[in-house]
Amino acid sequence: MIDHQARLNGVENITWICAALSGSQGEAAAAGAGSPYARGSAALERVQTTTLPRLMADHGLDRIDLLKMDCEGAEWDILPAAEDVLPRVRQICMEFHCDRGWTAEKLADWLEKRGFEVLHTRGTWNGLLWARRVV
Repeated sequence: MIDHQARLNGVENITWICAALSGSQGEAAAAGAGSPYARGSAALERVQTTTLPRLMADHGLDRIDLLKMDCEGAEWDILPAAEDVLPRVRQICMEFHCDRGWTAEKLADWLEKRGFEVLHTRGTWNGLLWARRVV
């Protein structure tokens, strides 16, 4: 299925990583690929988890030009665990969820203190954020 999508899009420079980005190494339950997650009837499966610093180290990445995140609330674990490598991330585009005391403003402030210029929109419980490293 994955190779089929790459061929359909004429893309060859892809490394497939079968893991979920997280705030820690390990294993977690996640909605299966192609499941109707948004409709709440997703079957859960066990997946390996990894952190952004570990992913970068394992794959020899010295920088990330665009970090795109849509991780259904896990951003609050992923980003703090990645603080050491954030200086090597040029841009972040993400959906975020207001959860556990985190708000759009708190996330924007946290990223700005780490050298990003931030724009965001927010709804009642989630929003979109674009951050770019100030040069």
